[in-house]
Amino acid sequence: MRIRLTRKLADCIDGVDLSHYSVGEMLDLPERDARLLIAEGWASRSDWADGRHASTPTDEELRCLREQLENWSEQQDRRRAEDRIREELRDARAVIVRARRKSVARTGNRRANPKKR
Repeated sequence: MRIRLTRKLADCIDGVDLSHYSVGEMLDLPERDARLLIAEGWASRSDWADGRHASTPTDEELRCLREQLENWSEQQDRRRAEDRIREELRDARAVIVRARRKSVARTGNRRANPKKR
């Protein structure tokens, strides 16, 4: 039976190995496995029977993909703005630490008359 994989959260779902497939791909599976995936909501019946090409997405799938892309784009723009604000705040709070040279006179390690042991 031919089905289209609609969701995939793992490589093996209900005992059916899906490791070589991705969402949207058409699969030719034994009827039992195909019906199981359809019943569980992991797949839908294939449109191969009505003559459509396997890689042609439906209008609903295209609409869903467009919405996902728009949401992702908005999230990325928001995230970039937050990152810029966070970096500016971190830079404003940053303290520059300069290394000082240790001088022998300051440390007090120099003896006027070193003793031999």
